[in-house]
Amino acid sequence: VWHLNDDFLDQTSTSYDGTNNGSTDVTAKIADGQNFVDPNHWIETPTFPNLSADFTISGWVFTTDNTRAGQRVFADDATNTGGYALSVGDPGTGRIRFYARGTGPVSLDSPGGVISNSTWHYCVAVADITNSIKRLYVDGVQVASGGFSGTWGTDAGNASIGGEVASGESGNRFQGNLDEIRVASSALSANWIATEYNSQNQPILVFGASNAGDFYSVAAEEDVFHTSASNGDWDLTSVWDSGLVPDGIFENVVITNNDVDIDGGSGDYDVCNCTLNGDGSTNTRLDISSTRVLTVAGNLDANHTGSGGSDNTRLLVTADATVNVAGSMIWDSPNSITDSDLQLLLRTNGVINLTQDLDVTKSNGDDVLIDLEDDSQLNITGDFLITHTGGDNMTINIDDAASIDVGGNIIMDQSGGDDITIRLNNNAGADGTLTVAGDVNIDLDGGDDIEFLVDDANSVMNITGDISAICNGANDSQFLDFKIDDGTFNANDVSLTRAMDMGPVEFDIESGSVTVNSMTVVSSGTLFNDGLFGIDIDGDGIFTNNNDFDITMTGGDDVRIRINVNNGTTAQLINNGNFTINRSDGDDIDIHLNNDDSFFYVGQNFSVTSTGGEEFDINLDNDASIDIDGDLTIALSSSQNAQIDLEAAVDPTFNVDGNASFTSSGGVNELLLDLNGGTLQVDQNLILNNSGIGTTEDIEIQLDADANLNVGGNLLVNLTGGDDIDFD
Repeated sequence: VWHLNDDFLDQTSTSYDGTNNGSTDVTAKIADGQNFVDPNHWIETPTFPNLSADFTISGWVFTTDNTRAGQRVFADDATNTGGYALSVGDPGTGRIRFYARGTGPVSLDSPGGVISNSTWHYCVAVADITNSIKRLYVDGVQVASGGFSGTWGTDAGNASIGGEVASGESGNRFQGNLDEIRVASSALSANWIATEYNSQNQPILVFGASNAGDFYSVAAEEDVFHTSASNGDWDLTSVWDSGLVPDGIFENVVITNNDVDIDGGSGDYDVCNCTLNGDGSTNTRLDISSTRVLTVAGNLDANHTGSGGSDNTRLLVTADATVNVAGSMIWDSPNSITDSDLQLLLRTNGVINLTQDLDVTKSNGDDVLIDLEDDSQLNITGDFLITHTGGDNMTINIDDAASIDVGGNIIMDQSGGDDITIRLNNNAGADGTLTVAGDVNIDLDGGDDIEFLVDDANSVMNITGDISAICNGANDSQFLDFKIDDGTFNANDVSLTRAMDMGPVEFDIESGSVTVNSMTVVSSGTLFNDGLFGIDIDGDGIFTNNNDFDITMTGGDDVRIRINVNNGTTAQLINNGNFTINRSDGDDIDIHLNNDDSFFYVGQNFSVTSTGGEEFDINLDNDASIDIDGDLTIALSSSQNAQIDLEAAVDPTFNVDGNASFTSSGGVNELLLDLNGGTLQVDQNLILNNSGIGTTEDIEIQLDADANLNVGGNLLVNLTGGDDIDFD
């Protein structure tokens, strides 16, 4: 124990005293502490021993720059061989790390934002070497937990406070103040750590003062286990039922290849940490029902490991039961297990309230399934992280008035394996809801597809923040699909980048509605038959963009917008801002409206600039219509044919409230306005510019049958190059 109150002495009988290297006294959390200025200050503890059994590091930290990496609180890693450290900033701003070089994985990292500048925080790292688990706590609450493999190593150099001791480690020293640094020779429990935080955070209660009566409720400081009728060691093969002592307090519960039911009776259950370990050889299940409440002070994790089997690892919350998790949930399926799923199931008003992140990782094996039905709820205050690097499908189903509410972001990383699917109303139930307060970030660079599916008129997928997707896959059958068969999809700004050689990135709207604030699309890569960006709207579907829609095309296959091409009558694309397409390479740009009352509206200007690539077509059939409130500008150079085609089947209309300008230059084969029927209405000027450098660059206007071309202003024709301008 180093109080750091005007000295560097160990206040226990072990006398592992420190030697100061530049740190200075400062008023701290409890009396005085030490101020450290990176890179010149640290405290060396030359007699501190190597540790290979359970231990816990704790201390108060006060950062002045929480963005700086390598800020060691306590370290025994002088030679970078087998050592360990508790450190601030290594994994990112406001985060802490507990690493041990002899373990795999080496590091355990906290979420972001747990360490704020100019604020005292109580940081704890627990090395539960006996059970191969690391844990991190901040201000009395567990923020991260994870298992490890390998042997806990040792380092040949000296341990230290506030920075590593080697001369080459000047970048690994603390910036700010430290106080009350301690190392305990056991893996302290969550209750012990919470009690230490409370007692050190407000160490004195003065009778008669304003804080009199503010006493803390202190739970058991060491592990307490309850079983059915007695308080001995918990037999994990027994069933939790009405015979279990109510209001039980459990420490770190690990369920391996067993079924545990919390069912019937009354009373709540408190667990510090709970882990499900299943290898597929037999079911590993924790089922909670009948209005019971399970409260987990730390993490509720699941590991679906092993070599094979036909049974599942599962958490089921049903029949008005509730699970409250103060930490995070880390669900991992790393091994190749066939015919065996990792499942998180909520049924019949079951509720999970998660204070931190839900982190689901799949690298091999059979399916990972998160399935909600019958008014159940999954409430995630932190982020929802989905990582897929191999194996079968990862599926999130939300049916029958169930809901998932994410207070942070959804972060999806697909680099291998089969599909990731988020589906509302898989079983055609009443209505499912997904609400995201933050952003949705998608990184799709391998594996199969990512799909967002919304079905049923009352289903809602509501994203308050932005959608950002980077699609770098090399498989032309791999796609990113937002499919709205019915229901509602809302988001703020949407940015979609399709690169490399992957397949389609598209919105597919059958009868539902999509509303976004703005759209930005970048399409590149080599050509594939299916490697396109598309918006397909059929039935009564509607896509509304409240601001600008920008498409940049530097390669790849088609950019395609189709409205009622397949079926339906009233599909609409409403774009209230500018609609801009810039193409320098790539395949076709195709805008096609078909069937009665299909409608494309642009609230400001519609602009197409093409300096390379293949065809550009706008095609209207039947009673379809395009209405542009601003100007229409199409400028083509060094590309292939461009065409606006109105078919005569009924009476399509193309209305431009401003000017319409068509320019052909630099080797374009043909720019054609082909009116086989219907009306092209330009309220102001129609401008035709041909300045091509060859002898085949035509601008041609053809009127057939009952077609009409109405120009409210002037018809301006500029022929300075190329071939002809024809009126037929």
